Amino acid sequence: MNLQLKLRGRGEIYFLRHGQTEGAKRGLMKGLGEQPLSPEGVAQAERTGDWLATRGIERVFSSPLRRAMQTAHIVSGRLHGEPAVTCLNSLRELDTGTFTGLTQAEAAARLPEAFSAFQKRSWDGVPGAEKSDALYARAAAVWRELASLTASGSGRLLCVSHKGILQWIISHPFASRSWMPLFEIDFCGIYRLSFDVSDERNYFIWDIMNLVAWR
Repeated sequence: MNLQLKLRGRGEIYFLRHGQTEGAKRGLMKGLGEQPLSPEGVAQAERTGDWLATRGIERVFSSPLRRAMQTAHIVSGRLHGEPAVTCLNSLRELDTGTFTGLTQAEAAARLPEAFSAFQKRSWDGVPGAEKSDALYARAAAVWRELASLTASGSGRLLCVSHKGILQWIISHPFASRSWMPLFEIDFCGIYRLSFDVSDERNYFIWDIMNLVAWR
């Protein structure tokens, strides 16, 4: 694991993708575009909150985008003590540039050269999209914030975010600067990093990966 994580103490950090949106039903690439949860997404968040309710989560952080904040507030309302949701801008989704608001089929038809580059280089090939170096740096910023929180005694944290940036957050502990390999992250898919860092131990494990509690 990347020792630059600098987590302290013992605890668990949960990462949660937001629930389904109306645009997702049509396969839209949302990026920084705003989308509310669909009724199905609300139900997913509610059931996920019920599963997380017994995990002892102390603090909840969310991307500022509506679909994530809505998910975070639903989940937080089911946790012990109903912790307040804190906006963390570094958890926002990646900017999908000229593909924002399009389906992949629409992007292929309207912007064939950019779509071909997308297939070869992911978002690095899309005009206006957030590039790998920026995404890696933003993932590092997330981990620095989490390290600071664990150093101050917070041991059980929940971060609600998006599939695109979560790829980078999850892979950052391995010091990966590549899009590959990708991680599947379903709507309200849960990842968990458990850690125990002390004078005697330096232990990290992704012990939950893409758990879907609402099915």
